[in-house]
Amino acid sequence: MADRLLGKVALVTGGASGLGRAIALRFAREGAIVIIADQADHPAEGGEPTRAILDREGRAAIFRKTDFTSEADAEAAVACAVDRFGRLDVLVTTAAIGWGGRITETSFQEWERTLGLAVTGVFLASRAAVRQMSGQAEGEDGVRGRILAVGCPSVTVDAAASAAFAAAKAAMHELARRIAIDHGADGIVCNVIDPGVIVVQRSNRAEEVAAAERAVSRTPWRRAGRPEDVANAALFLASDEASFISGAVLAVDGGLAAH
Repeated sequence: MADRLLGKVALVTGGASGLGRAIALRFAREGAIVIIADQADHPAEGGEPTRAILDREGRAAIFRKTDFTSEADAEAAVACAVDRFGRLDVLVTTAAIGWGGRITETSFQEWERTLGLAVTGVFLASRAAVRQMSGQAEGEDGVRGRILAVGCPSVTVDAAASAAFAAAKAAMHELARRIAIDHGADGIVCNVIDPGVIVVQRSNRAEEVAAAERAVSRTPWRRAGRPEDVANAALFLASDEASFISGAVLAVDGGLAAH
């Protein structure tokens, strides 16, 4: 199948790096117009900027420097999509960081920064998106817009994540569920993807390597995931094929959460 998002306007937070980068690339290659919203254009893991790759391929994409912990920035990113392209069909929130370790090892500053991006940032982006989407014309399936939050399996399994990050992702689950419940009648679809162990950038830190190896050893497939695995799931949930799926959590983890 091809062009599954043809003509759709998608805003991907954290789209310059990691899972956001993989999702932005996949969406654009399926025909979407992609707004890559991130604090920096260059990927944290190195390599060519996402926008540059898509420009070379002749895909429709723009980069917008955005801090999603800022209310003004979050609203401006959504406004940019509407001003440039007339509507916003899909919001994907992937911007997140995980500072600290166990709760006794986590400073207040690390706690605030982690929850600020992974919870407040998702709230601000989603609120702006819902306000815009609710007033848009609906598609043939009755959907006016789709919101997809990328989460983390640490809310259900002992994965490699800090206490602050695990708490943030649990809060994000509930926020996504409330959007699905409160705004379903407005034509808003909202779901969560929970990735398992996904290799984006190899770490040399012994504790991170050990934690990842433990998680992989518990994964029934016995391998780490690839960013493309998450992007494929995001493509499905963003497409018209998933119009009657809302309030769901899709684990893309090789069976880790079920173990």
